[in-house]
Amino acid sequence: KNHFISIRAEKNTLLGSELMPENFYFSFFIKPEIFEGHNTLFAKTYYSQGKKYSLNMEIVKNKLSLSVENLFTFKSRETKSLLMESDHKLNNQKWTHVVIFFQISENEIIFFEDGMESSRQKFPSMNGEVPQLGIRKNDTTPLVIGKNYYGKLDNFLLAKGSPDFEAISKNYNGLEYDEANSIAFQKNGKAYSGVFKTKYSK
Repeated sequence: KNHFISIRAEKNTLLGSELMPENFYFSFFIKPEIFEGHNTLFAKTYYSQGKKYSLNMEIVKNKLSLSVENLFTFKSRETKSLLMESDHKLNNQKWTHVVIFFQISENEIIFFEDGMESSRQKFPSMNGEVPQLGIRKNDTTPLVIGKNYYGKLDNFLLAKGSPDFEAISKNYNGLEYDEANSIAFQKNGKAYSGVFKTKYSK
């Protein structure tokens, strides 16, 4: 919860673009531990003249939830938001590979969990007009990863294009932990840590 990564959003980068004309996606592996309340996986939030502009990915009631607030802009300069939730509940006993695909070419967002589509939603429209997706002008706030997240998160990736599921997941072996015996292990072996006797030991 108290450890997080902050990625700067500079101009002419994906996180600093007023217009996002290309497909892009987030990819990461998660193993949540606590499901009470909201778990924030990543967030980018900016306020201007009392209005909130944000891109937030959370876990709400065991399900992935994406909030895109006021980042869809129409020719009239009016903005709209989108709230999207997965149809599947997460399993906190195993690692889950999550991909959030912003398919700009089709004006839609798709959730994938372990390579399987779990939800799909079109961009909001207004009188038949399709909006543009982009970051608010002068918004240099960072993308914050894992600040209010309880659990394990690994191999976070933000990239342009379409996801190649085989390439981004084939070599991943999630770290598991045996609470009862205090042993960490992966596919290729186990790790042991010595425990030294102290005056507080039982």
